[in-house]
Order: sequence, then structure tokens, then C-alpha cells
Amino acid sequence: MSTLKLAVIFGGKSSEYPVSLHSAASLIRSLHKDKYELIFIGISKDGEWFAYDGDVDAIEHDTWMDGNITPCVLSCSTAQKGFLKLKEDGSYETLPVDCIFPVLHGKNGEDGTIQGLFELSGIPYVGCDHMSSAICMDKEMAHIVPLICVYTRMNIWIIDIFMKKQKLS
Repeated sequence: MSTLKLAVIFGGKSSEYPVSLHSAASLIRSLHKDKYELIFIGISKDGEWFAYDGDVDAIEHDTWMDGNITPCVLSCSTAQKGFLKLKEDGSYETLPVDCIFPVLHGKNGEDGTIQGLFELSGIPYVGCDHMSSAICMDKEMAHIVPLICVYTRMNIWIIDIFMKKQKLS
């Protein structure tokens, strides 16, 4: 049985950066290594993306950037699903992935921003789509949308009852 190439993305340009590191380390330790080929993608506090090849403890203790890191970007080409590791000479190496597991908290991680980027890339990912994430992160919208749905459904229900009574008359 072949293993699934799973990219775990952690860190991020957010005040919740340290929470992401602890969450990612916990997730990585709990994944079955025989089922997944794990690829670590770290996002610095400044928003720079790196492919990280190192120990999980370094992620948890925020020393991962002192380790073996290579600048990278997510390819938004559906023909080349994965990451591009950027080399110093200007060339790149393709790092294909089958699925992305974002372990990001707060702004740019839970607000639909990165989910939209994943959707552009055509790579399946774990979690809600960009619209659901955006609505849930915006607390005002998270209250408004259900009210609109209930109001619309109630109007349809009332019209339906009225029409049925008209037919009986």
C-alpha cells in the first residue's frame, strides 16, 4: 500500500503562532507514520514559507528555523500539485503532495485566506472550505447567516401553508 504525501503546515503570520506550533507537534506525533509520508511546511512570523526537514521537538519549541529549512512556495498550478522548493541558483525542486493539513490558528489560518489558496492549487486539504472558514471567523457574520437562513425558510414555510389553505378553499 502506498503512503499518502501529507503536507503539515504550521506557524503563520498570526498572534497565535505559538499555539500553531504546539498543535502541529501534537498532530505530527499522533499520525501513523506507516500511512503518511509527512512533509513539513513552516510559515515564519513574518509570513515566509519554508520546507522543514527536522525534528518535531524543534517545531514545538520554536527552534525549527534554526534547522534544515528551504524557502518554498505553494504551486497554484493544478498541473503541478505541491510545493516548489526554491534553490539559491534560482531554480526550484518540485515537492508533490496529495493532501494538505493546515495547523494554523487565527488570522490567515482560520479565516478562509489560506483555504482559498489551497483551492486555487487544486490540492485537497483538511478542514472547512474558504467560505465556511471566513464566515465562522467573522463572529458578526456567523450570527447573521443562520438568521437569514431561518428567516428565508420561515417565509417559504408560511407561503407554503397559505397556498395549501387557498387550494382547500
